[in-house]
Amino acid sequence: MFLFTSSMLLSQKYLQLETINDPQTLKFSENDKLTFRSISLPDWQSRRIERLVIPDSLVIFNDGFMKLDQFDAIQTNRPIVGIAGKGFMTFGVAWGVFGIIDELYNPGKQIDTKTVVIGSTSFLVGYGLQKLFYKRTHKLGKRYRLRLLDLSIK
Repeated sequence: MFLFTSSMLLSQKYLQLETINDPQTLKFSENDKLTFRSISLPDWQSRRIERLVIPDSLVIFNDGFMKLDQFDAIQTNRPIVGIAGKGFMTFGVAWGVFGIIDELYNPGKQIDTKTVVIGSTSFLVGYGLQKLFYKRTHKLGKRYRLRLLDLSIK
């Protein structure tokens, strides 16, 4: 158990994403992957945080650095939605494949509108979950803000 928590003990510097009037925060430590959009580049970038410099408000990546005021948005994932979406898509594909296999052995009995509707609806629900609800965008400004924290004992 000590091996699993030892890396967390060493990491006492955090990049914290705060929501106004909400006590729950998201914390990113050094070596975490961060997906963000900067003010200068409108494209999403995913980079691993190498180091956090608290006095200068810098987030250092392996190919450069950014100040906190240069971030425009942070993107996070919802793992439960990802699992549910993949599950629905897998079920839909499996339902269709098993219907086709059964149709090959018993022609004219399994591929009907009910089989097609169940398989395609399940697949489309899973695909919709993945595309609409899996990624969450936190636009920095009025509601969300970033802060660097140093919780190490000196």
